[in-house]
Amino acid sequence: MPNTQFAAWRARHFKSRRACAVALGFDARAVQALEDGKTRNGTRLPIPTHVALSCAAWTLGLRDYSGGAVTIG
Repeated sequence: MPNTQFAAWRARHFKSRRACAVALGFDARAVQALEDGKTRNGTRLPIPTHVALSCAAWTLGLRDYSGGAVTIG
């Protein structure tokens, strides 16, 4: 998932970075870094696989997971 795609996903699903951060268990600064594709010191920050999968799960309506089988739809 490219950083620009993450930013677009966040804008579709949440009104603010803070709301996204709360939902995904991050802080707002981390969400901003993921959207920008870089840390505060300028280091490149690609979207980790677990974040991309979290976005996919959120999009499909999965808000919590306890380890069992998942039925979507």
